[in-house]
Amino acid sequence: FITSSGFQGGAEKQLSHLISFLLSETNAKVFLFIIGRGDYLVKQLSGRSLSIHQSDLGHGLLPRLLSFYDSFHAITRCLNSLDAQCTVLHGWLPLGNIFSFLIKILTRNSRPVIFTHRSSFFLFQSLLSQLCLYCVLLISFLFRRSILHVANSSTIFNHPICRILLPHKSCFVIHNGFSLPQPPFRPEVLYYQYDRPKVLNLLYVARFSPEKRHSLLFEALSMISIPFKLTCIGSGCTYNNPHFARTISYF
Repeated sequence: FITSSGFQGGAEKQLSHLISFLLSETNAKVFLFIIGRGDYLVKQLSGRSLSIHQSDLGHGLLPRLLSFYDSFHAITRCLNSLDAQCTVLHGWLPLGNIFSFLIKILTRNSRPVIFTHRSSFFLFQSLLSQLCLYCVLLISFLFRRSILHVANSSTIFNHPICRILLPHKSCFVIHNGFSLPQPPFRPEVLYYQYDRPKVLNLLYVARFSPEKRHSLLFEALSMISIPFKLTCIGSGCTYNNPHFARTISYF
């Protein structure tokens, strides 16, 4: 597995659970290469029988290039020591996908490559993340026969560009959600049995970053008529953060 992120987030938790499952249920030999800090993944997977290599991304162009070179050297050295017929390059998140593909091309290796995608490409992310996403789409279109895609939702095909550039035939959708069983009572019975709350208490747990769409949440809450109390928990959800304070200023 090759990933560029190791902070605590939904994608990192999925990767941690996936690797833990592989180690407990199969005899697979797992190698994890983290292009970045990777504190969360290292902490979650410590004590497991897998090899972890970290290349911390520093500030500036030269430290980042050296980090990429260190990762490339470590991955190629690892691949050369493994059986080519039983090795799969698995990218995780856009930069991990791109790096996995570059390893395949530069080493002129016939190993299959797996690209892992979020439920939607066009999240409200930084310019660098957007460029990585478009690059992944272009690579997927030009080299469609040598890449297997795995997504956690079929909504990945909602955008017209994804429908054109991302091949449907080589994309597997694994739904990570579930549906609750039907309750034994009718909803109207529940409505009449309990009084409407005087104040609606809401809890939202997510770091304050553009892709989490806090602004959409606050916009929706501004349309309801009943009183509510909203508690936000996550990195950046504080009045000391000017972006957060500005977003909720109309409340």
